[in-house]
Amino acid sequence: MEQETSKKRSKKGIVAAVLACCLVVGGVAGVLAWLTATDDATNTFTVGNFSTPEKEPDPDNPKIPDQDGVTTPDGYLTETEWVDGSKLLPGEDNAVAKNPNVGIGPDSDSAYVFVYVENKTQGTGEVATNAPVFSLENGWGPVAGAVDMSTAESGKYTGGLFVYGTESAPGVLTANAYTGEVFSSVYAPTNADLTKYTDNPQMIVHAYIYAQKAGATEGDDGSATAAVKAAKQWVTDEGWATLVTP
Repeated sequence: MEQETSKKRSKKGIVAAVLACCLVVGGVAGVLAWLTATDDATNTFTVGNFSTPEKEPDPDNPKIPDQDGVTTPDGYLTETEWVDGSKLLPGEDNAVAKNPNVGIGPDSDSAYVFVYVENKTQGTGEVATNAPVFSLENGWGPVAGAVDMSTAESGKYTGGLFVYGTESAPGVLTANAYTGEVFSSVYAPTNADLTKYTDNPQMIVHAYIYAQKAGATEGDDGSATAAVKAAKQWVTDEGWATLVTP
């Protein structure tokens, strides 16, 4: 009987010990549920950006903003000399002032710049030798196979795709700067037949700005060759011309 009682006590002891362990574990769990810690790391990014210039180009140096001026351009592309409704007449002596210039604002990324000149001065099917012409200013070059020089005026352009710099070495436009004028004037060829012009002849200049990525491998996004390819695709997508991209 005593042995049986002893066994019962032993069993009770074991049970008590297990319960004691459970209470201890329960106590630790309670502490863990209360003493907590969390951690977060939030990183705020900025994204690439182009802002419009704050001032028009300096009249004496069209590659920089006019520090004394008060006129703010309404876009990246500005023409400070153009007078709306200017009259086209044959001959270079009758040239009309037209000076497209592309600029980006102070907080802009560096960029490659292109313009497409859309010549809409003649009726469908008329010969290009009648179209108004212009000469490129220093700092701008033609994109091969994407410009129209079929004009009666030697060495002049009637339209097409042009690049800041050259096609093989596009220039890089930095923040708060202008490319300088693409061209400065337009005129009708000396022997142009003005009766072939439309009622409202237009020459439209379109600007394309492509962000530069420092250190980009040639051909990858942000590189000079990728910029030229993208500009050609832009012209094709807009329907102005069909250009073969490299």
